[in-house]
Amino acid sequence: MTSASEALKKAALAIEEAKGIAKANVGGAIREVLESIFSRHRELNGVMWRQYVPYFNDGDACTFGLHGVKAQLLEGEPEELSDWLYIDYDLPEEKAALTEDLAEFESFLGECEEFLEIAFGSHAEVTISRDLKVDVEEYGDHD
Repeated sequence: MTSASEALKKAALAIEEAKGIAKANVGGAIREVLESIFSRHRELNGVMWRQYVPYFNDGDACTFGLHGVKAQLLEGEPEELSDWLYIDYDLPEEKAALTEDLAEFESFLGECEEFLEIAFGSHAEVTISRDLKVDVEEYGDHD
């Protein structure tokens, strides 16, 4: 018979293993979706979003969430990088197809928020470049 301490250690290891699998699966799914978007939109240089638990929510529960997907575009000759643009109101009208694809991507991310927290942390700014390089930085400057 195992002790409670051994059982807890075994359970903790199983949970960490499950988190690792979830992180790999969500990362692979995000990569696959973005690979498709980047291939269709040569002007897209990268996407970025912030995810966090707000510090204050006017008396309501503070829960983890995704906060605004942004896009960075390649512009002009020679190509220069744009500022980070919110997909729902900063992208130019002539980029309607890109806006639609990124809105679908944002919706996809919203469907897997609990896995985003496991994969990238609860106070993070996640940036994914055209070459699918993922950069995660701590983000605590909100609210």
